[in-house]
Amino acid sequence: MKLFDQQMKAALLGGDVSYDALRKQAFHNAAKRFWKRVASELGLIKGQYDLRSNFAGIAVSGDITLHTDTLYLQLSQGALMQGRAQILYRRCDGRKDYVGHANNFIDVGRMVDEREADRFILTLKKMGGLLLDSVTGYQLAA
Repeated sequence: MKLFDQQMKAALLGGDVSYDALRKQAFHNAAKRFWKRVASELGLIKGQYDLRSNFAGIAVSGDITLHTDTLYLQLSQGALMQGRAQILYRRCDGRKDYVGHANNFIDVGRMVDEREADRFILTLKKMGGLLLDSVTGYQLAA
């Protein structure tokens, strides 16, 4: 599946957005569109997830979060990542769980490759208990 378009690619992979309000706004807008595509690929509809954008201070990218009842996903440029965006992903126990289970990380740039994006979506489906049995249609255990 294709999670990126050219505009998203430029905004999310175009380098450090700290100290640049226009680039930071574009980064947040692109990340929100990215998370909406991910939510769609996970089979989620509005109301089954929260989408939050935290701009934080001028010296950082801030973070954009997709939070479901079973998954906590956050996209940002880590302080030590030199302008490279990364995704933090983990299981969680509801939308009030901000700590969750073990943290996992993946570079956003890997999502440009459709096979990598497919693997990531499958990982999230398994992790979040969103995988359905193709025969019965019932949810498979996480």
